Amino acid sequence: MRDPAVYLMGQLMRWYRRRFGYNPSRSWPPRKLSRLHYDMSDRSLNGVRLEGSIPEASIFGPADGIWGDRSLFDLAYYDLGLKVEFYEQEVSNFTLIMEPVGHRFPKYKPAEVSIKTPDGLSHALSGTTHENTLIRLLGEPDETGPVIEYRMHTFISGRNWIDSYHDPESGRLVELTFEMAADPEERGPS
Repeated sequence: MRDPAVYLMGQLMRWYRRRFGYNPSRSWPPRKLSRLHYDMSDRSLNGVRLEGSIPEASIFGPADGIWGDRSLFDLAYYDLGLKVEFYEQEVSNFTLIMEPVGHRFPKYKPAEVSIKTPDGLSHALSGTTHENTLIRLLGEPDETGPVIEYRMHTFISGRNWIDSYHDPESGRLVELTFEMAADPEERGPS
C-alpha cells in the first residue's frame, strides 16, 4: 500500500511544477482538435512537424502533464493518448499510447490515429490493430526484438522512423512512436 503522505507530496510537487515550473504550453490556447492524423510525407502529426519548434505544438493546447527540463521534456495529453517529446527545443517524438496497460500509462485514454502514407491513402490505427496489419502497411521492419515485456518493430520508411510495441501474445498494438532518425545517414531519402 502506498504511503498517503508520499502520494500527497508527489501530487503537490506535480501541481507546483505545472503551475510555476518550466511549461511552454501554459499560455497556449485550448485545444480544438480531437483526432490525430500523421502524414508520412511531411513527418507531421496534425501539422506539427518532427523537428519543429516548440510553438508549433501549440495546436495541442496546454499539457495535462510535463516532465523534464528546458533541454529535454515531454508534454502529456491524456485524453488524446499522446506524449510529445522535445529535445533541444525541437519536437523529437510523438508517442501514442494505443492501449494504456497496467501501471505504465494509467492516466492516458487509448489513442486513435490515421496515418496518411506516401501513396496518399489514410489508414486508421488503434489498440485493436494487429502487428501483421502494421507490417502490411509499413513493410518489413528494419529491426524486431523484445523491449520490456513487449515485442517491438522499427520501421524506416523514407525519412520516417516508426517504432511499434505489441503485446507478445495477442499481437495488438500497445504503443506507437514517430521519431526523428538518430543519425542523418539513417534518415533515408527525403
